[in-house]
Order: sequence, then structure tokens, then C-alpha cells
Amino acid sequence: MADNRVKRKAWMHCKDAKIPRTTAWRSKTVGKRNVRKSLMSDSLVKMSIVAEESVRSSSSVSDESTFTFANETGFQSDHSSTESPTSTTEIDNVFDDYDSANFEDEVDDFSSFFIDSVAYSGEKSSSESDTERSDCSSDSEFDSEKDETSGIIHESKMSNEDLVDDNIPLYKGAKVSRLGAFVLVMLFTLRHQLSGRALIDLLKVLHALLPDGHRFVASAFLLKKYFADVFGEPSPKKHSYCGNCLGRIRNRQTECLKEKCQKSKKKIEHFLELDLHMRLCQLYRDADFVRLLGYRFENDFHDDDDICDIFNGQEYRKPMQPGGFLSKDNPLNISFSFNTDGVAPYKSSNKQNFWPIFLVINELPPRLRCSRKYMFLAGLWCSKKKPNMQTFCRPIIENINGLYHSGLTVVTPTGQQKIIKATLLLSSADLPAKSLMANMKQYNGEKGCSVCEDEGKTVGVGGLHRIWPYTMDMVLRTHKSVVESIRKVVQTGKPINGVKGASVFLLFKPFNLVKGFVIDWMHSVCLGVTKSLINLWLNAENRGKEFFLGSKTALLNKRLLSIKVPDIITRCPRSLSDRGTWKATEYRNWLLHYSVPVLKGVLPDHYFLHYTLLVTAIAILVSDRITPEQLKLADELLDNFCKLMSELYGESSQTHNFHLLRHLTYFVKLFGPLWIASAVSIFRNFPTLISKMTTSVNSECVISLAEHLAGERSLPSPPGDADPKGFVLGVSKKEQLIQQELLAVNRFLYCRGLKVIGQGDEVQTHWRAVVNGAIFSCAQWSKSKLKNSYTIQYEDAKGSTQFGEIQRFLVLKGHNVAVVKNLAVNGSLVSPITSSSELLNNFADSGVLVHHIVVTKRSNIYFCIPLCRIKRMCIVVSTSGDNMLTLSTFPNLVEHD
Repeated sequence: MADNRVKRKAWMHCKDAKIPRTTAWRSKTVGKRNVRKSLMSDSLVKMSIVAEESVRSSSSVSDESTFTFANETGFQSDHSSTESPTSTTEIDNVFDDYDSANFEDEVDDFSSFFIDSVAYSGEKSSSESDTERSDCSSDSEFDSEKDETSGIIHESKMSNEDLVDDNIPLYKGAKVSRLGAFVLVMLFTLRHQLSGRALIDLLKVLHALLPDGHRFVASAFLLKKYFADVFGEPSPKKHSYCGNCLGRIRNRQTECLKEKCQKSKKKIEHFLELDLHMRLCQLYRDADFVRLLGYRFENDFHDDDDICDIFNGQEYRKPMQPGGFLSKDNPLNISFSFNTDGVAPYKSSNKQNFWPIFLVINELPPRLRCSRKYMFLAGLWCSKKKPNMQTFCRPIIENINGLYHSGLTVVTPTGQQKIIKATLLLSSADLPAKSLMANMKQYNGEKGCSVCEDEGKTVGVGGLHRIWPYTMDMVLRTHKSVVESIRKVVQTGKPINGVKGASVFLLFKPFNLVKGFVIDWMHSVCLGVTKSLINLWLNAENRGKEFFLGSKTALLNKRLLSIKVPDIITRCPRSLSDRGTWKATEYRNWLLHYSVPVLKGVLPDHYFLHYTLLVTAIAILVSDRITPEQLKLADELLDNFCKLMSELYGESSQTHNFHLLRHLTYFVKLFGPLWIASAVSIFRNFPTLISKMTTSVNSECVISLAEHLAGERSLPSPPGDADPKGFVLGVSKKEQLIQQELLAVNRFLYCRGLKVIGQGDEVQTHWRAVVNGAIFSCAQWSKSKLKNSYTIQYEDAKGSTQFGEIQRFLVLKGHNVAVVKNLAVNGSLVSPITSSSELLNNFADSGVLVHHIVVTKRSNIYFCIPLCRIKRMCIVVSTSGDNMLTLSTFPNLVEHD
């Protein structure tokens, strides 16, 4: 009976075979049933059959074309080699709305010149050599649909020599190489954002048009697989764990050995580990990456008492000593920061959550550490349950341990083989994840603080709520004391001093189990303390209390919504009534920028001054330069803030997040400013980093390959006369300057010995400019009433800090300059306020509170300054009719939305 069975999809292989009625109906109505799939007409089907016959006439059919990446990633159930994946993976569905438009401009730039430069030549060009191909970052911006193997044209069998030599002509007599044709098709696909179905149909059309014996790939799947192989992205490694106890399942085990788990009949599940060694090998072949590793040696961080970066921290200075692991004697060695957090891509709580593990290279400049190019996605847990961190983190920790002791042989851009090593300095996570990684009690348990041995105090009915009252002396934990507690736990089987057992991080002996688990200020301060304070002020349960502001919400919202933010803040301020949907960055902006001007005069003075202690201290600890005096001040401010919490808001308000405020300066001394370990910068790139685990095509790598083939190395750079720290944008317009602007410009020209501009002369005016990577605009050009990217902080000729509003950008005798209307500083925001507390009054009178928020007044004085003197944008948080503006400055230029 099996012998009489008709071959599956026989009509695909024989033109005389009858097309099933259902199949014919589907091909005609597919566009009506699913708008995401391209329409496949009968004529196109027949054309693909004719084209396939010509392919079969010259070669045999390979069944390997039905291989799918989805099976390797582990996000789909396994398919047989004859099954057709007809839907996207779960990861694809999560990020289905992710747009690839970010790369349209690059694709357009290359498409124009690439067609003329990929013509086949008899001699192999060095730019087309496999060894010259750039290994770019896995910034997958093109998340296509799965290739449907129904209607697929099978790949012809090719020799190994053919697969290696991509410089062969596409067909006999062709002027385009095989590789050139591949890249052209992918550039076209990326530019027009073709779906997976559309790409399949495009290849069928090409097969129908190409002559017999052509060398183009036979399917869309194999085309994408080709690029995946070229750019060396290995499939993730699957690790098995028990679906019941979440414990590790060893390679040769088929089930969990625990009796309870065997009775539960839960399936074995898997998490993924990405190839860290391969990514490191790729990066060390990048000349830019190797050059950037020297950043830590450029500014003599170890000789500076100010804290500007992780290199100024006590823990980093130790391996920076001569002969140390990260010293100039070992310039290629690196250190990692370990970061993990739960990410819920679904609105429904019963869906699966992602738990990624990110590794950040600390030696890179701050702005590049968390970029998609250089940050590693090391592991991924996808389950309804939270991960067992002892199971999940183990393979990554073991991998780092191997890199620390044995190292990894890499090939540098100069072709030399070098052994590089890596270490793990710190780990950052929210409180629940940290307790799992450290294998300690949570924040609601006795001695649940990972930094000190404070017991806390239980309150409420049944003692279910634990608070952390202020205590004068805190006993800090040490690595030695934690290890000793672990030994006692092993002996007694009971928690000791909050320690429940051995942490998986013990596998890496250089890691400090106390200092290494840093506080993530995004979770503890932004989503913890700040959110709690807003709820105290606005929740109806506090009605009747002195600090209750619920009846004044309308006034607060009016002030909040009138704030104008620059373009580098993606979200404009939202109403306090919507705070339930605020993101961490919105709570951060409220704390540092919005809250003080909004609350002034509304929150009682005593509470207001108390709150400014917190704002001032955090603004210091997240700044890009912290002096020893400022660090001492921040510690004093936070200590007094916590001391007064019970008096002002009651004992129950002293949650664990408020307790952690007293430990912040400790970690700043160890590892630098709080933004070093902030999850804000890390997890904003999660969607694009996770996309490399699907079958999508890496568009940056395709474009980079096109650069090599076309003899180009980069996109067009700014004009030659542009300042390296700033250049103007857009088409210039000739305009006359007003009298005050003309005086400022001529003063600038005269001081440089250049010819001044006469009355009535026109100058080249631009409305936008790029300075230090940020786009600034002019007051006259600003299109949005809600945005303000022209109010700035700048330096005058003497190096003093000034504020102003950009009126226009000019190009004067090769100099890129800005004409600025000066804003004169006109007092402090808190100086007129007094409190019944002598302590708070002393802080207010000292002038140290909210130093980053200034009150200014518009003047009629204009200055002409080079673009390099523009330091940062300011947020206009309030205005008044008498030309008074309250400005908030950004403490650092690293963290952004």
C-alpha cells in the first residue's frame, strides 16, 4: 500500500502531475486569508515548476534544504526533515512588530553604487576574500517570516570547492559573481522589508529568468543560511533542566533523579547558552575593538582621586597595578559585568517570560559598553517559571572560569595569535534575582540584606511585612564571613545569617560574594524608593496626613505636563495618574529633573527639604565626575534622609529599598558611579539582541560585506571642515543677522584675526547641528511645542559654566559656531525655604541642595561660541512671565532613554 502512495507534493516535481484541488484553491485565496503572505498566482506556480525542471536536469536533489534553524534554537518542537515550518518561532512572534527601518538609509546608500561594483573579474579581489569579511555585531534588524518549504526549489549538490569559491560567475558569461548576486538580493530584501513569503517568490522568479546551469541558491532558506554561515553565528547550545524542580539534567540523563520529580511527570525543559568564545574571536579580529580596549590607559584613571568611571573604583584599581590582570602588561585582557533580569514580552501574566544574561565589557568607553555591537547575550531562559539561578548561571560562570585560568587563543587584526583572558568583576540584578544568585534570603526575610547583617523588623498582622529601621552602626558582610556561613549551612542544613547555601558564583573563585553583587539603582532607587514616595503622597489611604497630595493632583499634573524636554528624552512627561504604566526611565527623570520644581510650594516645606536630600545625593552619585568631597556629602545626605524617614512618614515606610540607600556610596567607591551597573542602558537593547537567535538576516553584516565588495569602508563622513566634536546639519540658508547677533559674531572673528561681517551682509545659517553625538536645534527651528533641544549648558572662553538658548548655527571661515542668547543664573531653587528642622535648614543654607537645578533669567546678551564648547542640553522644567526659567542639567551623558 505504501508503494502505491503518490509522492508528497508530486505536482512540485512533475508538470504532468495533477495539482490537488485544495492546494490550487489555497494558492488563489492566500492573499485574502492572510494579508501578510504574498499572493501566489497559478502562472507563478507553473513558472517555478518549469524553472525547477531546468535545475533538476543538471543536478540531483538535496533533501538537506528542509533543515530549519528553529529546531536548533529550541523554541519549536522538533520537525522531521520532510515537515514544513509554516509559522514563525515564538521569539519571532514576540518581536513581530520590530521594525527594520533603521537600516533603510544604509541600504539605500550601498544599493546605488554596489550594482556597478560587483561585476565578475577573472582574478580574485582581495576585497572579496573570505578572510577580509567583517564580523559585525549581531544587530539583526530584519526579522523575516519562516521560509515555507512548500513549493521550495531544492538546492543542487555542489562540491566543496564551489561552496568556498564565491567569486565564480553566477552563470557562464555573467558579469556578476555568485556572491555579488547573493548580496544584491539581500540588499533588495532589506530595503523593501520583504516578508519570508515574498523572498521565496522573488527567488522563484529569478530561477525562471536565469539560464540553465546558473549557480544561484535554490531557496530563500539556503540564502539566509549562507549568510549565517559566512558571519559565523553558531547555534545556541541547549542545556536541559527538570520542569519540576528546575535542577540541572546532565548530558547522559533522560530524567531527573529525584523521586518527587519522576512522580510529577513534568517534561525536561531547556535553556540556551550562546557561544561566548566565538563572539570573542570575532571581536578581537575587529581593529576598532582592540583599539578601544586601550581606553582605560588613556586618561590615567588610577592617578585621579575623582571617580569618573569603573577604572577609578577600588576593586578595579587592584588588577590595574603593574603586572596585574588588567594592567598595561596585559592590554588585551578584559573584565565582565554580569547582568540579568526578567523581561515580560506579553501583557498577559500567564505567558512565558524571558530571562536573558548579558555580559558587558568594562574596558570599552562608557557609551559603547551597552551597544548592541559589543554587549554579549550569553544565555536565555524562556519559561513561565523564574529560573533556578544555580542551574541557569552555571554554564556561563564555568565558561568565564575557563577564560580566566586557561584563556582563549584569538587572531588580532594584524594576524597575530594571542591568548586573551577574562574575569568577572561584578553582577547586577533586582532584589529577587540577586537573592537567587547569592542563594540568600530575600529582602522580606531575616538578615535578607546581601551587604550587611541587619536583621530588619517584622510588623503588621502575622509579622508578614518586614521593615528596616535606621540603625547607627551596620555590620558589613565580608566574603570570608559569607563563606563561613555557607560551611555552617552545609553542616546544619539550616540558613545561617541569611545565607541559605552555596552560590553558583563560588565556582569562580576571584568573585567576591559581597562586593560583587552591586546595587542596581534602576530597581532600588527609580522603581523602588521613587515609586514608593509618589504612592505615599498620592494614595488615598494617606488622606488626612500632612504629606498627602492627592487633592492637589491636578496642579501637579499641570506643572508636570508643561515641562519641555530635549529630543534625547524619548518620552515626554506623562500625568501622575498614569504612573502605573511609567517606565524606569520616567521615574528616573521624575526624580532627577521634574519632581523638585513640580513639588515646590505644594509639598510642605519640611517634607520638601527632606526630599531634596535624596535628589541631591542621587544626582551626585550618577554624575560623570564625583570628587571625594561630593562622595562624602552624598553619604551624609542619604544617611540623614533615612534617619528622618520614620519621623516623617512612619515606621512602616522604611522598606528594604530605603535601607539600601545607605549602601550606595559603598559601591560607588568600589566600582564607580551608579550608572556603571544600571539596567536602564542594558535592557533597552534586549529585543534586537534576542533577534539574532531567530532565522533573521543580519543586515549590518550584509551591508558591511557590500562595502568590501564595492571597495568602500564606511558611510559618507561629515564635511572636511567639520569640527570632530560638532558639525552642522542640513542645507544652509543665507540670512542677515540681527544687531546683537552681528556684534557677537564679529567679536568672535576679530579675536581670531578674521575679517568681520558688514551690516546687511548675509551668512550661511543652519538650524541643526551634531555635538558629541546629540542633535541640537535652534529656537527658531524647533517644530514641537513639547520639545526643547536648544537650551544648553556651555563653557565660555574662561572655562566657566554658562547657560543659554541657541539662536542659530553658522559656518564662518571654516569654523562651525553657535550664536547663543545667554541665560543668567538667578539664585537657588531651595534657598528661600525654611523648615522646623535645624538639620534641614543647615543643608538649605549651605547651597548644596539640588545643585543641578538652577533658576535663570533671560538676558539680551549674545555670544558666538565654537560647537565644541557646547556641553549638554538642559530641561526647561518651569517658566514664568518675567523671563525666568528653571533648568535641570543631566548629571551624565552616558545614560539615556
